[in-house]
Amino acid sequence: MPDLSARLVNSSRAVFVIAWVALAAAGIAWAVATPLSGSPDEPSHLIKAASVVRGELIGEPGADSSRTLVDVPVGIGQAWNWACFAHDANLSASCVQKPANGLELVEAETSAGLYNPVYYAIVGLPSLVISNTVADVLAMRALSAVLVAGLFAFALTMMLRLVPPLIAGLGMLAVLTPMTLFLTGAVNPNALEIAAAAALVTGLATACLGQATVVNRSTLVGIGLAGVLLANARAISPLWMAVLLLAVAVMTPAVRRRELLGQKGVIITLAALTAGTTAALAWIATTGTLGALGVFEGAGTTSPAEAFLSMIVQRGADPGIIALFGWVDTPAPTFVYALWSVLLGSAVIAGLAVGRGRALGGLLVATAGALLGPAVAQAASVATSGYIWQGRYSIAPLSVAVLLAVIVLAAERPRDWGGSSATRLAFVVGVLVVLGHLASLAATIVRYATRGEPTFSSLFRGEWSPPGGALPWLALLAFSLTAIVVLWLSAIREAGLSGARGRL
Repeated sequence: MPDLSARLVNSSRAVFVIAWVALAAAGIAWAVATPLSGSPDEPSHLIKAASVVRGELIGEPGADSSRTLVDVPVGIGQAWNWACFAHDANLSASCVQKPANGLELVEAETSAGLYNPVYYAIVGLPSLVISNTVADVLAMRALSAVLVAGLFAFALTMMLRLVPPLIAGLGMLAVLTPMTLFLTGAVNPNALEIAAAAALVTGLATACLGQATVVNRSTLVGIGLAGVLLANARAISPLWMAVLLLAVAVMTPAVRRRELLGQKGVIITLAALTAGTTAALAWIATTGTLGALGVFEGAGTTSPAEAFLSMIVQRGADPGIIALFGWVDTPAPTFVYALWSVLLGSAVIAGLAVGRGRALGGLLVATAGALLGPAVAQAASVATSGYIWQGRYSIAPLSVAVLLAVIVLAAERPRDWGGSSATRLAFVVGVLVVLGHLASLAATIVRYATRGEPTFSSLFRGEWSPPGGALPWLALLAFSLTAIVVLWLSAIREAGLSGARGRL
């Protein structure tokens, strides 16, 4: 009789549930360990969420075209006051004043008023019933983490179906950068965009390139949900969706495309994706959200060509892709950048090196999207908005390129991923990844606990500390990520030398 670990890793449902719970716990650790309004533009996102669930999708015009006025609970209306430490390392989070409680409504300003309301309609639900403002914010963050974790769990499940466990795990751990987990525990649609892109590309790859002739219902449901959420996550998300769909279409043999179009479930899923994307494009067109991003450095003084070249040469490899916490003012330890640079870069380079034919063509599309998409977007908006691009905006298209790269790598090298050497490699990478995430969270807590030069002692005896202190949330992060690594190691052990070639 196979042991428990064998039964678990051979069950897609068990893998999905374990990964979902573990990744949600990791996001919640970040959620509780981050001070109120401790992530980029979180005040605006909190206010937007609390207004959308009350039926106020946009609000009234504010001070400029990028801001609107809405009615939210009194405590949430104070969210901008909590960001007293933003961009200032000489201030700890102890400057945050205790917010008011209650569900009575006040007027507040948000720069997210024109954003697509889908994400906010989900994460804003706790604000309808929770009158304690701190608990309300933590509940909204936790709900966001659960939503994002479910999409990542689906992506991991699909990867383990499609490619050998060693590189499935390497690909997923690469895209789960510390920045991604930080955003998972924040009220911010950026994490939803990243997770939905990962879920959609892996689901489509499983359907189009996997060995099963008929796509099962759970895969189709995951594809449909991920696609609709991706299209409606952020104003630029439809661009990433188009790149993703084109890349997978190029990789898929013509005969397989005909097979898929003959399946009723596939047609229904395509209809759902079309409807969701059409709704997202309609929202963008009617609200003009792409033209109301605010005014920043370079607006009116920088040409589109200059902005494009600047993104390619200087700004494209932004550290925020890997780790730049708080209000883009809190870096991680140096080794974190080195580790994820290797994981992300080696995956794409290896895929490009071994890819051939359709596989290489699709990967080139995805890689071009990750490299050129941000530059094109910045060039298109620089005249009116200036330099608005941050590294975290590039994680979604980069994740698509990385995951497709490891799929190509598995197809071209189908039997080189098992044995004791694979287990040792996974163990080393897993340990380093867990340490990197722990170091990132610890460094962020120290930044908010310390005024001026950070010290390690501030982790436990600082001016500010998260509820319950730092230790429980570091322990929760360590435990949850260790669970993912153990699941990965178990899958590698059970797979042995087997590999999945698929249709590439």
